[in-house]
Amino acid sequence: ELAFMSSIQAMLGSETRAIPVGRARMGLHLLVKLAVQGEKRRVLLSPFTIPDVVAMVVFAGGEPVFYDFEPGSTTASLDSIRKLIDARTACVIVTHYHVNEWRLAEISEICREHSARLFDDCAIAFGGRIDGRPIGTLTDASVFSFSSFKLLNFFWGGLITTRDPELADRLAGIV
Repeated sequence: ELAFMSSIQAMLGSETRAIPVGRARMGLHLLVKLAVQGEKRRVLLSPFTIPDVVAMVVFAGGEPVFYDFEPGSTTASLDSIRKLIDARTACVIVTHYHVNEWRLAEISEICREHSARLFDDCAIAFGGRIDGRPIGTLTDASVFSFSSFKLLNFFWGGLITTRDPELADRLAGIV
């Protein structure tokens, strides 16, 4: 485990903390659970989010709301996110599909304007980069899947990465 975690940190940078979890979907559950507070219960999700992840959002106390994609793609529609995000939004979860979500900076700005967290589901994006920066370092937290049928397998099955020390400590304490 130590060698694997050291490799992750070398790949993502020393300021990135990595917290192993049993499954990636549990990582998403934990992030939503920590983001949901009071009236901030809405969780904006991709329209192709798998039912297991939607269930994790609900079990964490979140209210799933689905944003649209740009026509003919799996790129998040910024207009759709802008229409849906409001003061009740706890977080936005962006999923990298066959093409990585390259507009994370714009989505992050929209989230900041509404005090919402931005997380990305990187289940099939391990090793990916956007504008030269590694996926797993571009949002408030990222979740990777290393299940037996993924490109890279790891005993734990999932991993949360974040550059937010307080969030990392809270997650590590729960795990």
